[in-house]
Amino acid sequence: MNRIVRMRQNEDGIFHSSVFYQFNGRLGPTALTVDDKGHLFIARMEYALNDENENQTDGLICALDKEGTLLGELILSRCPEITGIHIPQKKKESLLFTQKKAPGVYKIKISSFNSDIDKYEYSLKPKV
Repeated sequence: MNRIVRMRQNEDGIFHSSVFYQFNGRLGPTALTVDDKGHLFIARMEYALNDENENQTDGLICALDKEGTLLGELILSRCPEITGIHIPQKKKESLLFTQKKAPGVYKIKISSFNSDIDKYEYSLKPKV
């Protein structure tokens, strides 16, 4: 449904849910990860229209703060079908991602992030 739902269990064991964030466009969240500051990173997949257009569609990773405010979006050139993202525990300055039609793991280097997504710097490198 192109949304992230937050769930909370109260003392009586009853769950309450609410829409944490509602996206528009694309197919919806395909992967989530959280950094040590509580920022939520969301991979948003889009199918390439056909094999000829496959490398013309960009991928998208969004970042939300703890309150559900959109901090920004990382546009990943020619990587439309992002299937997984992860922030390693030891090397927290990087975000790793995978995509459907390309083998390997890609790494985005994060130089600094102070609730301003524009401070991200990234380079795509397949990791063997």
